[in-house]
Amino acid sequence: MYHSALAAASDCTGNLLARMRFLLYPACAMDERTLYLAMLESAWVTAKIAAGLGLLVWIAGALAARRQTRVTPARSLPGAMPRALAQLGALLAGGALVALTRDEAYALPALSQALIAAAAALFALLGGMLGAWTSKTLGSALVFGAEAHERLVTTGPFGIVRHPFYLSLALWAAGTGFALGSLSGTAALLLLYLAASAWRARLEDRVLAEAFPQDHAAWAARVRGFLPKI
Repeated sequence: MYHSALAAASDCTGNLLARMRFLLYPACAMDERTLYLAMLESAWVTAKIAAGLGLLVWIAGALAARRQTRVTPARSLPGAMPRALAQLGALLAGGALVALTRDEAYALPALSQALIAAAAALFALLGGMLGAWTSKTLGSALVFGAEAHERLVTTGPFGIVRHPFYLSLALWAAGTGFALGSLSGTAALLLLYLAASAWRARLEDRVLAEAFPQDHAAWAARVRGFLPKI
């Protein structure tokens, strides 16, 4: 009788302690696999949040630059509109491919998924910050058309690549595609967007070379268009 009562009291105490442990330390109450999957899901959610934050930072930087007083360009060339439309079309077509191939990364091993989610967050945030930095550096010279203003900007992000604004969008797009679990769709998006951006960048390089022939030649010899020198 005594032993039965003691066993019942021990079971009751053990259940109570288990419940308290779950309430105070829910992660400890999970088995190892459940905890591992929860951490992996958190990584994907974090990547999606980073993609949203990166876009907000990018937009805020562009809007702040656009609020500055416009200046008359020293030189300009026609042809920016079809190139900008090509970039937009590339983003839309690539975005559709990303949507069709989303979640394909979930079939990979857990470690690969974690690395992709981490890369997604890094790319998206880097893209947003690079875009805002570029907008701040250009200021009133941030324009839609192919224009050259009173001076050639080669400092800040333009000391890393000649077209950091387009690179920032490529980074953010890659991060967003990876955050959605798309691999092949994200690769197609980058190929389409970079091809359209290279077409537009050639026009911008041309107008800058005409306005600042010596400075642009020295800058182009020192700094690449989209990939920084290591």
